[in-house]
Amino acid sequence: MSGAYIVGVDGSAPSRRAVGWACRIASIDGGQVTLVHVNDPTVAPDRARGASALADAAREARAAHPGLAVHEELLGGPVWRTLATRGSGDDVLVIGSHKTGYLHGRVTGSFAARIALHTRTSLAVVPDLDVRSRVGVVAGIDGGPTATAVAEAAARRAHELVAPLLLVHAGTTHGDTLAVAAATARATAPGIEIQSRTSTRLPADALLDAARSRALLVVGQGSDSSGDAVLGTVLHDVLLNLNAPTLIVR
Repeated sequence: MSGAYIVGVDGSAPSRRAVGWACRIASIDGGQVTLVHVNDPTVAPDRARGASALADAAREARAAHPGLAVHEELLGGPVWRTLATRGSGDDVLVIGSHKTGYLHGRVTGSFAARIALHTRTSLAVVPDLDVRSRVGVVAGIDGGPTATAVAEAAARRAHELVAPLLLVHAGTTHGDTLAVAAATARATAPGIEIQSRTSTRLPADALLDAARSRALLVVGQGSDSSGDAVLGTVLHDVLLNLNAPTLIVR
């Protein structure tokens, strides 16, 4: 990987999961990791406590992954906005989330959803779950403008993890959407095992069901008719009901 994994750190259990996930993936694909703690001036920040949480996370990361390049940054500002604007290009922003289980939109706000809408990079949202024994990558293919990018990213991740790739399309049929995605994935990572699945279930339910026992879910952010980024109801429901690390491709 040419970019860096930029991980939000606050000392919480979801944050520790995010750090562990980013370090494991970086150790596989050759990326580097930058741990970031943000002191928000609007919520009585404790700079010393933030620095301590950052130092603890870096120490644990280096101990678990000797030789991995791990950097630290202590920033200030509104947390979600500061994280959303940190990174560019091939970087992947990584955050932890405590939102697991089926809420079906009953929760109206989401820190991850806000960042997903505004970040300039791909975003990985990691639930507070132990997924180290899981195998496989799932890609949500919707026929939209990000379908090619999703298929390519999912294929690369499947190749790196030496894992099978499952392409899932739910809802209204879009002709040869899955066939095109499968061809894209094969061209990106020849030799990986690829399966395709269509579903008549609600898209978020179909994706979450497929991701339940797998190591990674890859989805697109979505866009409107003008090409501007939007956060659709499918991605919103996925983020509120996470059951696997989820990579949102820009």
